[in-house]
Amino acid sequence: MQTSSLFLKLFITLLLSFTVCFLLQAQPKKIGEVGIEDFSAYNSKYDSTMPAVVLFDYGEVRFDMSMHIYFTRHRRIKVLNDEGIEYSNVRIPLFKSIDQKVSDIEAASYNILDNGEIQISEMGENAIFSTNQSEGVDVVSYAVPNVKKGSIIDYTFTKRMGQYFQVPNWRFHDYIPVMWSEIMYTIPHRMQFRVVLKGNNDSLAINEVNQGGYYGSQSTRYHLAKENLYPVEDLPYLINREDYITEVITQYLGDQYVSVLSPLDSWSDIAKLLNNHEDFGGQRLKGSMKDKVDELIEGIEDPLEKIEKIYNYIVFNYEWDGDLAVLTDRGIRDAFDEKEGSTADLNMMLVEMLKHAGIKASPALISTRENGKVVDGNPLAQQFNMMVAVVEIDESAIMLDASSGKRSYTSPHTSTLYVNAFVIRDDHSHGWIFTYPLEDTFERISLNLSLSDSSLVHGTMSGSSRGVFAQDYRSDLEDQTPEEYWKDFMEDYQDVSIDSAAFLNLDSLSKEVQYDLKFTLNPGSEVRKQGDFIYLNPFLFLKRNENPFKREERELPVEFRYPYKYTIAVEVDIPEGYVVEELPQNAMIRSPEQVGFYRFISNSGYGKIQLAAQLSITNMLYYPSEYAQLKAMFQSIVDTQNTTVVLKKESSE
Repeated sequence: MQTSSLFLKLFITLLLSFTVCFLLQAQPKKIGEVGIEDFSAYNSKYDSTMPAVVLFDYGEVRFDMSMHIYFTRHRRIKVLNDEGIEYSNVRIPLFKSIDQKVSDIEAASYNILDNGEIQISEMGENAIFSTNQSEGVDVVSYAVPNVKKGSIIDYTFTKRMGQYFQVPNWRFHDYIPVMWSEIMYTIPHRMQFRVVLKGNNDSLAINEVNQGGYYGSQSTRYHLAKENLYPVEDLPYLINREDYITEVITQYLGDQYVSVLSPLDSWSDIAKLLNNHEDFGGQRLKGSMKDKVDELIEGIEDPLEKIEKIYNYIVFNYEWDGDLAVLTDRGIRDAFDEKEGSTADLNMMLVEMLKHAGIKASPALISTRENGKVVDGNPLAQQFNMMVAVVEIDESAIMLDASSGKRSYTSPHTSTLYVNAFVIRDDHSHGWIFTYPLEDTFERISLNLSLSDSSLVHGTMSGSSRGVFAQDYRSDLEDQTPEEYWKDFMEDYQDVSIDSAAFLNLDSLSKEVQYDLKFTLNPGSEVRKQGDFIYLNPFLFLKRNENPFKREERELPVEFRYPYKYTIAVEVDIPEGYVVEELPQNAMIRSPEQVGFYRFISNSGYGKIQLAAQLSITNMLYYPSEYAQLKAMFQSIVDTQNTTVVLKKESSE
């Protein structure tokens, strides 16, 4: 009985301790309430990797009786090294046109002295400055005093945002770790808002929606919090960090006391609105455009041939003006005459031409990969930044983009691939398709080196490529000769001279791009003679010099823009009188889940050295748990392509 009682007391004590700890963490302290425990209230692993860590970030959004919006923020940051001192500089932009103002600024730094006491350095009002950043924008800035490695920065302010459309979104993540992030929106019932969480809501520490009389009026209160958030940085092979930030997005729908436009409550509403818009669904071909289509498809019955013919006509005869657009700018009739247009102009022209040719084509909206992912639960056209064309044949759908240069219709620009496209048909029906290329991306390179006793190298290189690699060559060679291209490619190698160069099929979008190159390599960094030995790096200017994955761990996925295969085969003629002294060792590494591999083989015989390196990336995304093996695979690439072949002169004895 005593044992049971003891365990019960222990359980209650632990439960109370957990509850107290949770409440302490879940409810940030007031400004200035900094204790000794705050200096260690974070995961110590960040000491060696991060400049600073956010101990907590608390925001509150409310309306006053005049429906002005006020945003109060309280941040507490621990500085981990000298680089983190920059977080003591705070900048608050204010837009003059909506009369934004900032008030109630308080800030201080906290440091532990040698005697264990906390030194407080409060910021005075004379440290706050207001400057004009640009027309219509002022910036209130201040620097928290006496901040150094080990300091805690504590500051708060209140900003009057404006009305209606100025309700701020809230980002839980930062470039540095965030131990606790909490936001509270209190919205009067008369104001209609859609509140959407972009990102993962499974890990919310607080997820509450309550009705009540807040600030003197009946309101809805949204209370959300997350804890122990990893930093979201700009990393190699991370296309858009915004895709990994959990964010609260607010959309104003209307005021029950004020007459406003009817809100768009669904994707169907957006489809109908755009189909009735002059610069979207209202676009039609004129007579000369129809005549051109009839001319292009004369005698062609195969739908895919019709698609390719019309698509290629626009690609080779029209220029993209650089504008990403959802609605047409010039309109397709003017764009047809001016031979130029935005993404919407060119792709809507493509849609209407295809329809005239009897192809089921529709415009579609996408958010490019650099623009970020679309939140399906937030029917808002402003999430998209580009129009593309979609054709539906039998049971399949193909995405086309005529604005991204001389590219095959089977391999659009990578910024438009692997994203959801919102298809809008003539009958107002709509749907989603996932965009992907219809052809593989690969490059095969053959490098032949003839090595003389003086260590002078005569080389030939031939290659063929398809998919993204081929389209990149076409883009690069629009304003360069083949010789100029290879000189730029080899600009770091002063000991290489180009003897001749040629490319084939640059204007044949459905064929592989092929090339041939002859060059001479003088003795230098890649080949040198020393006594009886010749040292050669056989991969020359094709080698990968460094591993893009340098960190021991990674908390964000690794993203490749497209799957691909890349193969280099090298053959070296051994000069007469020399033998192979040293060759790099073979290697084979497979990536996680068998979705990629790197293979390296070397051998010699009959007066030649043969080496082959093949990299295959068959997946676009690798999770953090797969990072270590992926890093090892790329390190093997660096190691095997930066080793040296050693040749030794045969003894005359």
